[in-house]
Amino acid sequence: MSSGLKEIRGKIDKIDVEILNLLEKRFKLAMRTRKLKRKTTDTGREKEIIEKVLKRSGKIRLLSQEFTKKIFKLIISESKKNQQKKTTN
Repeated sequence: MSSGLKEIRGKIDKIDVEILNLLEKRFKLAMRTRKLKRKTTDTGREKEIIEKVLKRSGKIRLLSQEFTKKIFKLIISESKKNQQKKTTN
C-alpha cells in the first residue's frame, strides 16, 4: 500500500471517530430534551430537522438529498428509541 493511500485512510479513520463522537453528543442532548417534553415523537420538529439538513446538503456537491434524508431519519429514529428506552427503565 502506498504511503499516500495509507495517509488518506488514516484521515478517513479519524473522521469516522469524529462522526461517532458527534452522534454520541447529539444522542445525549436528545435524551436531555426528553425531560422537557411530554412525548417522544414531535413530528413538527422532525420535519424541521429534515428540511434544514436537506437545504444544507443541497449546497454540498457530494451529498445527495436522498442520502441525507435517509441518514437523518435513521438518526432521529435512534434518538427516539433511546428516549423511549429511558422512559420505560
